[in-house]
Amino acid sequence: MTNDSAFSNTLPLMNARGGRPLSFESDRTRRSQILSDDWTKTLHLQADRTVELHTQGGFYYRTRIPRFGRALAYHFPTCDALFGASGNEVYRLNLEQGRYLSPLVLGSGGGATDAGTGDASTVAGVNAIDINPTHGLWAFGIDGNGTVEFWDPRSRSSLGVLALPRSRLIPLGTSGRTVLPGVDGDDRPRLSVTALASRTDGLSYAVGTSTGHTLLYDIRSRRPFALKDQGYGLPVKRVSWIEGGAKMAGDGLVVSADKKVIKIWDRNSVRSAVFVLWQVHELYAPAIRKFHVVDPGNRPE
Repeated sequence: MTNDSAFSNTLPLMNARGGRPLSFESDRTRRSQILSDDWTKTLHLQADRTVELHTQGGFYYRTRIPRFGRALAYHFPTCDALFGASGNEVYRLNLEQGRYLSPLVLGSGGGATDAGTGDASTVAGVNAIDINPTHGLWAFGIDGNGTVEFWDPRSRSSLGVLALPRSRLIPLGTSGRTVLPGVDGDDRPRLSVTALASRTDGLSYAVGTSTGHTLLYDIRSRRPFALKDQGYGLPVKRVSWIEGGAKMAGDGLVVSADKKVIKIWDRNSVRSAVFVLWQVHELYAPAIRKFHVVDPGNRPE
């Protein structure tokens, strides 16, 4: 969604739809990121490692990243496009300079406990990228060790690693068989971060996992203050904080979605859902990009 909430995109085809009134504008493909205040400048991450830039007139430029991409984000102050991919590197394309910068190498930070080691060898990929709209902190959801790694864009260095509580998300004995020490490898179910979303207060983070859980964190603590189970054991595809509107945003409602169900729930009472929508067909992964509530008093005519 654009900054003025006038346009939004839907996938797998990117349909730029004007909010006043709702109208079809253009078609694009795959995962995308809006670069301008309106819909006229967009960046697209394709399934074949291709990165495309589009303008209002259509295709403008194409390049490639070394590995297959999984996540995309854009840092407006530095004009850096961030690409999460398989492996432990996050690729940076500076759109102002028109060149790739040195990639960020994840796994060098410390402090991970319980869920992972924070070692680069345990980073199978980067599934999610979040850029906090308040202070600009970069957060990367790791595939393989169940951690979230935070980076400072000013120094391009790791600030720390948040380890998810593996014992609460994957109880003992869920692997399905007995592992013989020295004979079998590590047969523990792999815990991965699949979705990330930060709130505009600059402190709250929502983390979706491969086990179907959504955890809410205050950035000042390593312990989650809320944990929500989707109920199907499927990876969480998207999480989002409801922003806008006086009452709903103030209550701290959260949207979480897997390929079966979309739930809206209160962070203070996670056992009950405010709204539940079951999908007849599987939900496409990037379907929910941003959830915005329009105040009825300010609704356009």
